[in-house]
Amino acid sequence: MSADRWIALCAMLTSVAAVGVSVSSDIVNRKQARLSVLPIPIISHLQSPDEFFITLKNVGVGPMLITSVTYRDALGTITDRPSLSASVTDDPLAVNALVLTPGWLNALGSGEYQRLVYYDTDPADYASRSFSRALRSSLDKTTVVVEYEDVYGTQFTPFEFQFFSADFY
Repeated sequence: MSADRWIALCAMLTSVAAVGVSVSSDIVNRKQARLSVLPIPIISHLQSPDEFFITLKNVGVGPMLITSVTYRDALGTITDRPSLSASVTDDPLAVNALVLTPGWLNALGSGEYQRLVYYDTDPADYASRSFSRALRSSLDKTTVVVEYEDVYGTQFTPFEFQFFSADFY
């Protein structure tokens, strides 16, 4: 083979290698872009004699697009709001003190949160403490299920969190 053919062959191999490196670099860049917007949901809750709340928070680096938030009680019934006992739903305190809002929000940015359940107890008031106990008992063994995706439409495994009640009195 002549020197011209060797030069042409080397140039062709170099160009094929350059295309391969370019394609692999593009794959890595796309993967990095997807990972840079990864949402991570957590549920935090506080149960104290003075306050009770359950909060959904996004601790990931990108926005979390929420497709649904459902609740599964101990019997397996699935609803869009927690199943509460009659002693809780019939109590007039529930109207002003308890926030349970389905369809409240469809996205959480990085570091943002949304309260799912909130009750501010008055420790000096017996009715308030009694309502708080009924609420906690009512939510015992309830599982919240959050279905979400990232901005690319990636469906993640639904996030589940089971509540448990604690008695502080």
